[in-house]
Amino acid sequence: FSIMRGLREAGIDTDAVTLDALALTGLWLQLARPPKGLHAVFHVRAEGSVLAVVHNGRVAYFRSLATTGETVATNPGAAAREVNNTLRAFLSKWRGQGDITSLAVTGMDFTHDEREHFSKAVGLPIDDMMMIAQLDGGARALAVGLEGQVLVALGVVALLVGLTRGRR
Repeated sequence: FSIMRGLREAGIDTDAVTLDALALTGLWLQLARPPKGLHAVFHVRAEGSVLAVVHNGRVAYFRSLATTGETVATNPGAAAREVNNTLRAFLSKWRGQGDITSLAVTGMDFTHDEREHFSKAVGLPIDDMMMIAQLDGGARALAVGLEGQVLVALGVVALLVGLTRGRR
């Protein structure tokens, strides 16, 4: 089956979808197991980021953002504005019920003060998660600089398992 066809059938704009976005969000869903409702996840990367919104554990929206990890660290206000603008754009087209109740941030190791500042700027509670740290062998992948590749590979597996479960 075609992953992209399945995403289009689910109502997801595939022009904004990359394998990294799918994989990271699939892995986050497996690790975080967010409660019902609307939740956003901001995957911060060295070269750009991805913002995804999930509804009841299913992806509802993806958007690639120009914000980098360096921007989040040095100019959190600008990063928060980009996140807020993107969430407003999503909500303006969202036909479901509810508001986004939380924002998970992956790929950033916030200090307590940084987390509080970013949370205040975004206007949502922040749950930051270093996904690689929660995986067997994650410390070793970090030590040798392979965290991005490991996360994407494991995320693809999580995504495929999730998609095939829905087809049974």
